[in-house]
Amino acid sequence: MAKGNRPKGEGKSFLIGVCKSSIYCSYPSLQDMGNIMSVSFAPECTEAKTKYDDCFNVWYTEKFLKGKSLENECVELWDDYITCVNTALATKSIKPILDKSREDQPFTSEEIRKSAGTDK
Repeated sequence: MAKGNRPKGEGKSFLIGVCKSSIYCSYPSLQDMGNIMSVSFAPECTEAKTKYDDCFNVWYTEKFLKGKSLENECVELWDDYITCVNTALATKSIKPILDKSREDQPFTSEEIRKSAGTDK
């Protein structure tokens, strides 16, 4: 079957793709996935998140996975994004609720490891 030709028929929806049959599946392009993943909960932070995501993806695939760098080179962009998120949380009166929840029910390092299944 020529590339791009898929059998006709109703697709089965999955989280990230649509299967036309058990053999041929269509998935969003990486560009489409990037667009979906780059939206921040706070619209004013989307640009900062996109910059960080783009930087991280290049660093991770081109340097980290190839053993060229262990240090995340995008830390400053992450700091910009998280600062924007924290500002948005405060502006929307969500941050005080989160802070109170963290105070009422703090997670210890042990609890985090246990929930991740790494408490050995």
